[in-house]
Amino acid sequence: MEEKKLFVGYADTVITPPLGIHIPGHGFVPRMSSGVIDDVHARAIAFSDGENKAVFFECDALFIGTLCAKRVRPKIAECLGIPVDHVMIACTHCHTSMTIGGSSYIDGETEPSVSFFKYLDNVFCDLARFAMEDLKPSTMMASRSTLQGVGFIRRFKMKDGTMKTNPRYQHPDILEPDGVMDESIQLIRFEREGGKEIVLINFGTHPDVVVGTKYSPDWPGYTVDVMKGALGGNSEVVMINGFCGDVNHCDRFKPKHNCTTLEFAHRMARKVAGEALKIYDDAVPLTPGKVAGYSMIASLEKNDYEEWEVPICEQIVASKAKTEKELPEELQAYKITIKKARRVLSNLKHEGDFLVPVFGLRVGGLAFIGIPGEPFSEPGINIKERSCMEMTVCSCCTNGSFGYFPTRRAFEGAGYEREYTPYGPNCTEKLADTAVEILNHLKEQE
Repeated sequence: MEEKKLFVGYADTVITPPLGIHIPGHGFVPRMSSGVIDDVHARAIAFSDGENKAVFFECDALFIGTLCAKRVRPKIAECLGIPVDHVMIACTHCHTSMTIGGSSYIDGETEPSVSFFKYLDNVFCDLARFAMEDLKPSTMMASRSTLQGVGFIRRFKMKDGTMKTNPRYQHPDILEPDGVMDESIQLIRFEREGGKEIVLINFGTHPDVVVGTKYSPDWPGYTVDVMKGALGGNSEVVMINGFCGDVNHCDRFKPKHNCTTLEFAHRMARKVAGEALKIYDDAVPLTPGKVAGYSMIASLEKNDYEEWEVPICEQIVASKAKTEKELPEELQAYKITIKKARRVLSNLKHEGDFLVPVFGLRVGGLAFIGIPGEPFSEPGINIKERSCMEMTVCSCCTNGSFGYFPTRRAFEGAGYEREYTPYGPNCTEKLADTAVEILNHLKEQE
C-alpha cells in the first residue's frame, strides 16, 4: 500500500483597512473607523496530499459578505487550479474590524472602501499562492480539552417565564442559561520538515470585547500573539472561532465588571492560549490522507408569523423609527420589534425555503465544517459528537453570512436573534444533519 502523504504551507498578511471605513458589528448604526489599536490579519493554510490541494483562510473580520465570497472563492480556485469547494474563507467574527466585501446595509459606501475591497480580492489570491509555494512535508497531531470561564451563554430564562439576552449582572430573577455552551478547545499541530510548525486553535465565543472605533483583532488575534510568544517564535498560529451565536464573554452570575476593554481581551487570550499550551504536548497523531472539499445545501423553513402581524409590520417599517421607544404608542402596544417587522416583510418577498450552503474540507483524519453565519453554540457539539472523522473543527462566518441560526430552544422564548433570523425553529438541526452528511461523504473519499 502506498504511504499516505501530507504537505502543509502557510502565509499571512496585514489587511487593516484604511481609516474612515465603517466598522460593523453594533447593529445597523454606522461606526466609522478612526484609528488602529493593532493590525488585523488574514492567514492562509495550504494542504496537499501530493495530488489534491486545498486552502483554508482565517481572517480577523466580522464576516465575509456572501456576494464577495461567491466572487473571490472562484478567483482563488482558478489561480490555484483547484475546485471551488477546496477553498474555505472563515472569519473570527471580530467586531472591531470590517466586513470583507463591505457593509451592504450602510448607504453611500465611500470610494476608498470600494477600492480597498477590490484590492482585497487580489490579496486573497496572492496569499493562497504564497501558502502553496510554502508546502512542506508534514505530520499532523491533535489534542482537545475543556475551557471554562471564558465563554458564557448570553440568553437567560427568567423566573417570570420570559427570556432576556444579557440581563443585568446578578439579576435576582435569572433562572438559568437558555442554551448549552460548547466549552471544548481543540488544538492541531502540523510539524513541517524545513519550516515552522503550524498550530491551529479552535474555540468559540463572541469577539465583541474591544469597543470603540479603532481597529483591533480582539481576543482571537491576541490569542495568536500569546501562543506564538510562548512557543518562542518557532510556530505560526491560527485561531479558528467556533459556533458562537448565543455566547459572549460576560458572566452574568458575577458582580458587574468592566468586560469591554482591551485588557479584558488580552486576559481572555491568555486563558485560551494557556489552555492550548496545556494540551500542546499531549497531541497524538492524526491520520494523513486525501485532501478533499465538499458542500451541500440545507433547505431551511421560514420563521413563521401570523397574518394579522403583516399590516402592523408595514406600519412599523414605514415609521422609520430606529428604536421601539420612537414608535407611536398604538404600534408599541403590539410589542412587535423593529427587527421582527423587517424580517416579516423580507420573508414575505421570499418564495419557498431558504437554501443555505454548508461547507466541508477534509485533510486526512482532520475535517473542517464551515457555516456561513452565526450558529448557536450547541449544534457545534452535535456535529463533533456525530462526526466520523478523528478531529472536526467547526467555524462560524465561513464563505458568506446568512445571519443567526438559533436552536429550537431559542424559539420557545424570545430574544433578538429569534426575532431577527429569517429561519424556522429546526434550522440548526438541519444544518447539523447536513454537516454530518458532508463528513460522511468526505470520509468515503479515501
